[in-house]
Amino acid sequence: MPATQETDRRLDIGYDDFAEHPFYRRVNASLLRLAPRVRSAVDLATGTGAASKILFELERIIPGSESSVYGFDVDKNGLKIARKKMYEVNTIGARTYFRPGDFHHVELRSRSRQLASLLNGPHMSDNLFLLYSEIYRVLVDEGLE
Repeated sequence: MPATQETDRRLDIGYDDFAEHPFYRRVNASLLRLAPRVRSAVDLATGTGAASKILFELERIIPGSESSVYGFDVDKNGLKIARKKMYEVNTIGARTYFRPGDFHHVELRSRSRQLASLLNGPHMSDNLFLLYSEIYRVLVDEGLE
C-alpha cells in the first residue's frame, strides 16, 4: 500500500510532539498536581523535559537558587530540548541540570531529592527492582514515595 501524505505526516511526529500533546500534558499534570512543593527533584527518563516543565508550571518547585531539578535520559537530543524548555519556564531562579544517563544508576547523592518523577519511563526498564531501588536511594526520608 503506497504511503499517503497523511501517513507520512503521522510518521514525522517526534517524541516532543507526543510529550507536548494536550492529552499527554493533562494526564501528567493531573499526576504532578499531587506532588508537594519541593526544593529538590529528579526527573527520570526526562526525554524532552515535559514533566520538569509541568513541575515549574504547577509551581511545585520552590523559588530560589537553593532549589534544583535534575533530569536524566539516554537521548542527548531530547536533553537539548529539555534545557531549552527550562530556559523558557524556569523564571524562579532554580538550578536545572539535564544529563545523559541510565535511570538505573543516577549520579546523585543518596537521600538528596525530595521528589522523583518517572511518568512514562517504567516500561523502558529491563529491571524494575533496580529502577525503584535507585529512586528509593535518592529520595530523602520525607520524599514522596
